[in-house]
Amino acid sequence: MTLIELQIRAEEQGIEISALPLQEIDAVSLPAGRIAISTKRIKTQAAAKAILAHEIGHCETGSFYNIYSPFDIRAAHERRADTRSYQMLVPHDELQAAVKRGLTEVWELADEFGVPCDYMAKAMEYWQNAELAAM
Repeated sequence: MTLIELQIRAEEQGIEISALPLQEIDAVSLPAGRIAISTKRIKTQAAAKAILAHEIGHCETGSFYNIYSPFDIRAAHERRADTRSYQMLVPHDELQAAVKRGLTEVWELADEFGVPCDYMAKAMEYWQNAELAAM
């Protein structure tokens, strides 16, 4: 999925994306269906793609948390947003097909899917754990 395809996906769901000069965070999503993405902090298209997919993941799964609540488990909301983003950007069947074609290094796969290496490593770990859980 490309950055443009992500933007179209968001638009089709009524999610508004704004590019803003955020100083301290890369992006933020709000339950009202709005995403603000930093124009100052995000330096590559691959990073923008991964960050936008994660924020869309928050909107699609309703995974929002109250930073002031001691009862809200932030990690669970982040995990749901991450999971959705992996499903969008690194679908399991496409990852398996790439590996079968001989792409096995994290950097090769990151390049193939157009995502940062650290993101690809997390996506690979997610899918590996999902496979183990399915056994």
